[in-house]
Amino acid sequence: MKQTCHGLIAVILAAYPTDGLRFNAGQVLRLHSEYQNNSGGPKTDVMGIFQAWYVPISPGFPRPKGATPLYASLVPAYNQCTSPNRIHGPPDFPGNGSNPDGSCNPPGQTSGQLTVGSPDANPGTAANFVGSVKVNALPGNAATPADEADARYTISLLDIRKKSDLSDYTGQVQVTSSLRVTDRDNGPSETGTGQDTSFSVTVPCTATGDTAIGSTCALTTTADAVVGAGAVKESMRTIWQLGQVRVNDGGADGLVSAGPPRVGHQGRERQGDRQRPAICFHQTRVRITTGSASPNPAS
Repeated sequence: MKQTCHGLIAVILAAYPTDGLRFNAGQVLRLHSEYQNNSGGPKTDVMGIFQAWYVPISPGFPRPKGATPLYASLVPAYNQCTSPNRIHGPPDFPGNGSNPDGSCNPPGQTSGQLTVGSPDANPGTAANFVGSVKVNALPGNAATPADEADARYTISLLDIRKKSDLSDYTGQVQVTSSLRVTDRDNGPSETGTGQDTSFSVTVPCTATGDTAIGSTCALTTTADAVVGAGAVKESMRTIWQLGQVRVNDGGADGLVSAGPPRVGHQGRERQGDRQRPAICFHQTRVRITTGSASPNPAS
């Protein structure tokens, strides 16, 4: 239901609103209500009602001046060594509880489907793999009514091959990471940290036609394009805290979306065919700025 308030729109909602019109002490709100009957003449003997909420000002939260862009360089993922059968050379790394440090021979790639060129491991191939995930904050423009704030993902993986025969892989991969959002979009401009979730992007892979190098998996997209408009909102001082960036293979059929997501599993899992991460990168963080000015000239 909407009422006309001398050019302003007061929205009456049954639930607690997350946005609306702000007004301060000392300001006067006037509600003008009228209706027309079949005669076409306006009637003024009506009553209009609008509701207002008192919203205490939430304290802010510490935030960086800027943290963009995020650039994650990717490396092939290997299984954790849980039953060492070798001793790693010195010095010992603290924190693993063993002295000297153990190791597992041979190394086991985490993905059973994909690999990359490497002459000592995959004869006849060169070491051509280069992979990265770049996330740029796209600042909004407070001077326009549109919400231009967003996060741009630029994903590139070169020399992706099938593990079975080292041919070009033409399926899909999935870039995924955990996501923790802190912003001012928790009730009427209240601050808060959302529950941890994941953010995933499906990336197509195409053959290169060059026998000396595997396929290319590449995509440029935005958070709004992946999950819908408003994924990153202007003026909310949003911080995106990303966990480990992983790239999952597409399973035996090469299709990331061939099955429902399993709750609590980072990535996707299908009956009898578990997708495993092909490439991984260490944990990092990125701040998505939603103000009108870029927080980092380099972005």
